[in-house]
Amino acid sequence: MTLNPLETLLLVIDVQVDFCSPEGLSATRGRGMHQITEMLPRLLTFIPMVKEKGVSVVYTQMITTEHPPENYILARKVKGFEDIARVGTHGAELYMVIPEQDDVVIVKERFDAFAGTTLATLCAERKIRNILITGVRSDICVDATAKRAFAEGYNVFVVKDLVATSDERLKQHEVILETFGTYSGFVISSKEAEQSLSSTDSQ
Repeated sequence: MTLNPLETLLLVIDVQVDFCSPEGLSATRGRGMHQITEMLPRLLTFIPMVKEKGVSVVYTQMITTEHPPENYILARKVKGFEDIARVGTHGAELYMVIPEQDDVVIVKERFDAFAGTTLATLCAERKIRNILITGVRSDICVDATAKRAFAEGYNVFVVKDLVATSDERLKQHEVILETFGTYSGFVISSKEAEQSLSSTDSQ
């Protein structure tokens, strides 16, 4: 399989302090961070590699605003979820990743990165056909975005060694990747992604 870099977008989902840092709310509330901590160095190596090939890079930033969507308010109230990545806090800031001038950062209030954002418009403007999905958490925002992207008609590639979740959710992580790879898009390694892009170099 070959991917034209100019028709490919790398989506880096919610690599933020509250979700990824040992000092963020996920960690301080007792979530195991081993999966995420091990994934991040691989992601930091992968991003500049695909950029050199001409792939567009978009970072998403999940925030909790003062007035979140009403259905989220209800879900949090009934299920007892605590707010995380609140707007204006250090926890909402990107963690370790540093967007460059030609990258795009999309702020979102929902798990799905297409919902209520300009992502679909950006993809249309750049004539994107393929989306590489990386980031956290694989069982929440990665899952929601990958399914939406596939439903919207994109060729979707979840990069399995560049997505992660809290250690307690490892089984869910594995089931979600297996299901998506079987019935929807593709689940590939970062090496396979690199090779798919490299194969276009001589064209």
